[in-house]
Amino acid sequence: MADDDSRTGGDRFSPAVPSTAEPYPLKGSSGLDWGMQSRLARIFRPATSRTVMLAIDHGYFQGPTTGLERVDLSIVPLLGQADALMATRGIVRAVIPPASGTPIVLRASGGPSILRELSDERVTVSMEDAARINAAAVAVQVFIGGEFEALTMAYRAIEEGAAGVDMGRNIFQSGDPVAMIRAVNAVVHESIKPQAAYDRYSRATSGHDRREEKR
Repeated sequence: MADDDSRTGGDRFSPAVPSTAEPYPLKGSSGLDWGMQSRLARIFRPATSRTVMLAIDHGYFQGPTTGLERVDLSIVPLLGQADALMATRGIVRAVIPPASGTPIVLRASGGPSILRELSDERVTVSMEDAARINAAAVAVQVFIGGEFEALTMAYRAIEEGAAGVDMGRNIFQSGDPVAMIRAVNAVVHESIKPQAAYDRYSRATSGHDRREEKR
């Protein structure tokens, strides 16, 4: 079909409006290629440029983990509250619904045994596998060491410039995982103080307990 020459006037080019390309606003990403910015925008919530990543990659370094016996029952219901999910390729392929919409950060390192030095890890996943899973990013584990964690750690990290937190057992091993991940979201995305976030968690948990008692 030939072009419609009658509709190619100058007004259609909007000469008074400068052409712009808006990079993803996450700090440090303006110089990255479009594909990298797009993947970062999947992991970090655009409204806040922060993320709450739910980690369930423990099998690569810890083996069987309490709370991950049935990922379909304990973790999949939390996906709507997580900005991203860090998981191993086996769990992703076997359990995580492809239509969930939650971006995957694929665990790419692992150790030989929980009985040896945990920091002695190797890269165990190829980038080809990461591409097949359509991972937004890959992750390797480093051991910096930390004595303190939960809601206060998350608050201090955000206040001191972190763009998000990556939590696993503090969420899925808590008394009410849904209430806990909502509390962490409040700290990260709303800058709620730790005590206020914990109060939200306590109220939600208490309400859950009362509902259980009535049954």
